[in-house]
Amino acid sequence: PAILALILASAYLGFLPYNFKGQIFLGESGSTIAGFLLGSIALLGPAKISITFLILCIPILDLLLVSYERIVKAKKSLLLKDGAVIGTMGRLSPVKGQRFLIEAMKYVISKRKDAQCLIIGGGAEEKALKDLVKSLGIEESIKFTGSNSRDTPLYLSCMDVFVLPSIEEGLGLALLEAMSAGKPCVGSNIGGISNIIKYGVNGLLVPVRDATAIGDAVLKLLDDKVLSEKMGLKGRELVEEIFSLDLMADKIASLYRKIVNEASKN
Repeated sequence: PAILALILASAYLGFLPYNFKGQIFLGESGSTIAGFLLGSIALLGPAKISITFLILCIPILDLLLVSYERIVKAKKSLLLKDGAVIGTMGRLSPVKGQRFLIEAMKYVISKRKDAQCLIIGGGAEEKALKDLVKSLGIEESIKFTGSNSRDTPLYLSCMDVFVLPSIEEGLGLALLEAMSAGKPCVGSNIGGISNIIKYGVNGLLVPVRDATAIGDAVLKLLDDKVLSEKMGLKGRELVEEIFSLDLMADKIASLYRKIVNEASKN
């Protein structure tokens, strides 16, 4: 960010040569700074800087490789009982909004007594979140894996619905992983999440910091298995079409060829 600011400031103040041309490559965090960059570059005059977006891509998770026996064993180790499992994944931090999922679970459990929540990850907010769970009286229904959780396909296999309740989010790797696993998803209508989820097609969007809306969205998916399966399939299709590693490799190779060709002309 500091280097980008220096380039933009230099260009704006006229310190860059007239014939200067630069290229900025944006990865996962691109969506959070793209608006600032585009607005700033618009002030620089004729084609000083171009932007190339390199979208973060992930392996497609094949949950068929996770055996039923492993899922049963994992649920047992996590103290999960029979019943729907709502999950989230990421570092435990205020910006990730896990507290709003926990508050939503109080409402979900009032409607579905067997509902449970699996929170994957660790972080500075863990104690505060556990205190919140205790204050709501739902300790038996909320399970934390801690920071040592590493088997993403296995934990996703345990879930019926995935929720990403972030307050801010650049792209949402966890959301893409859940979609690649074919899980119906609920996400905050903000940042990269709103670019990934198309409401009613491959998931449901909810207002930021709205525990009631999260609860309603989760219940909608739990109550409508056909809708859940449809959204799960559409989410996986999106990852395969846009975020697959093979596609990313092809785009990078194409970009390298373009750079080499442009350099040979100069």
